[in-house]
Amino acid sequence: MSETEVNHFIQTHQKEIFKFLLKNVKDPETAEDLTQDVLLRYAAQLQTGAPIKNHKNYLFTISRNRLFDYWKEVASDRQLQNHYWKSIRENQTARVMPWIDHDREVIYSDLAQQLTRRQKEIFMLHRREGFSYQEIAEKLDISKSTVRKHMMAALKRIRKCMTIHSDKLILFIFYFISFP
Repeated sequence: MSETEVNHFIQTHQKEIFKFLLKNVKDPETAEDLTQDVLLRYAAQLQTGAPIKNHKNYLFTISRNRLFDYWKEVASDRQLQNHYWKSIRENQTARVMPWIDHDREVIYSDLAQQLTRRQKEIFMLHRREGFSYQEIAEKLDISKSTVRKHMMAALKRIRKCMTIHSDKLILFIFYFISFP
């Protein structure tokens, strides 16, 4: 294929690749990044001079493989998981159930009142920001075991608070089940 044919081929199939990736990752920015990766890999393969029998199939095979690689990265990286779920929530949930984010903020603020300053800081870094205990320890210049102890104490206080207010929680859940 000549360079002009390659450019035309890429322009023709770029939207298809993007749509395929977007359908699977649900985040436009991530889909765009993955599309660029796929096209770069395709261009690199063409430069090696190795023969490709079916360019369209090859391009979508690269797309599928890059998608698998992305999901492996997400599965092993907590911050990527949080980014993924946050983007889904922003793109879909906000339109369907806008109260969820507000409820989550109310719950976090109520919980924060039950915790000490340090427990709150560690809890929020771990649960909201997705940091590991090791990352929190490095960021706050404390030991990993101290982080673990603060998280255990925070979770104990949260469980106690939830036990005390479980009757309200049950009524709240019953209300939403009964009156959809």
